[in-house]
Amino acid sequence: MPEKRTWHGRNYLYFGPRDYAAALAELEDARRSLPNDPRIFELIGFILRRRGQQEEGLRNLEQALELDPRSYDIMQQIALSYEHLRRYPEEAAILDRALTIVPNDVATECCPRRG
Repeated sequence: MPEKRTWHGRNYLYFGPRDYAAALAELEDARRSLPNDPRIFELIGFILRRRGQQEEGLRNLEQALELDPRSYDIMQQIALSYEHLRRYPEEAAILDRALTIVPNDVATECCPRRG
């Protein structure tokens, strides 16, 4: 059932009516049942960023990456958070790390390195 709740929280409450409070409640329930599922932390990070809680959203994305250290997609999202927070050296480092997972990725190679 937690798997269904995670999907529901993401697709319906996040992308549908954008009921972030309900989506976070669903994801917190799922997190208790699936404490090592990186997707839960990733989705919580997305919601918190969208609500303007950039630092807390970033912490959740970083937790997702700890649980799934080869996730190129999570690295890209963390880079976006670092850019928004003007933490350019950290942005450059995570983009370089992403290139170790997906070498020669044009989108990542073209990102400006301000760090």
